[in-house]
Amino acid sequence: MRDTIEIMNKSFSHPIEDVSKQTFWEGKSSVLTIGQTNAPYPINPISTENAALIMPKMRKEGYFHFYNAIANTDYHALRDTITQFQNDGILPIFAALYDEFWSLIQAIRPHCESILGKEWAWLPDMWAWHVTAGSRGWAAHRDRIDPCLEADGSPQSLTLWIPLTDASPTNGCIYLVPADWDEHYPAGPARSITDYQSIRALPAKAGDVLAWNQAVSHWGARSADDNTQPRISIAIEAQKTTIEPFRDILLNPNHVPTFQERKQLIGRQLLQYQHMYNLSEYYFNLGETWTKGN
Repeated sequence: MRDTIEIMNKSFSHPIEDVSKQTFWEGKSSVLTIGQTNAPYPINPISTENAALIMPKMRKEGYFHFYNAIANTDYHALRDTITQFQNDGILPIFAALYDEFWSLIQAIRPHCESILGKEWAWLPDMWAWHVTAGSRGWAAHRDRIDPCLEADGSPQSLTLWIPLTDASPTNGCIYLVPADWDEHYPAGPARSITDYQSIRALPAKAGDVLAWNQAVSHWGARSADDNTQPRISIAIEAQKTTIEPFRDILLNPNHVPTFQERKQLIGRQLLQYQHMYNLSEYYFNLGETWTKGN
């Protein structure tokens, strides 16, 4: 199986000087904003019953599914912009330039805190996907090979994944091997699966949140060739601040990045996820430029 993914046929190659301007991206979407004060999406409170289940399941299986987590699932503006980007040859992660992306990230802070506790921060690691018919998400992997678990199996770091459209086995939902059924957990080969009956599909509705510890083996499935509903999703990572940082910078959960900071973050993603995609030289150069703060 190839590790890299062909994501689009149409190329995007505007002058880097132009695409580095806020006005360029304001012109790319008439429905999303940059630099406005948007409130986080409203959430449905975590019930007492669910709160009691979170940590036992995280320690045992390594993940938790927050059903109907976000109350306002009217993602059409963000979702439609990502779809338009896909059609224009623009990577979906550029949606992180817009306020609405960060309103969604802000909304899931309580879910992260319910697992990591009150002392945590976002890692500068995030991505967005638009999986169409016949294409697939990322191949089986563990997000982190470094030790990232407490002695009792609780996570020191998390990945939080938010579907903007319903995700099903037909359009490429997330699959994983629960930690207690993974003979190679936590740091062994992610793709050496012998017990296929232990694989678990995680279909999710728009408005759900999936959280898994970063040692869990997981992947995005391939969408059926005749599927008409793309799987659109975003993800971000987080870690406890009571341990040494996994990255050179951490992001304050209460701070919404500025346009310049968003560009730097996207630049980092373009460089660090080169191994996942056949990205063009243009995207590599853009990533270097934006990471440097230009």
